[in-house]
Amino acid sequence: MAPLAAMPLEEIRSILEAGGFHGRGCLEIMTVEGNRHLSEAMGLLRMAGYK
Repeated sequence: MAPLAAMPLEEIRSILEAGGFHGRGCLEIMTVEGNRHLSEAMGLLRMAGYK
């Protein structure tokens, strides 16, 4: 599984919007007790233009 930061999130958003999709999507993020994957993912998604 590739790290979220390595995924082309901005490009994916652009492609979806160009195709007329403005709905919701889903990412599955594995977590381990004591890590910060969810908060890091939220920050990366916001930086890529997702709300």
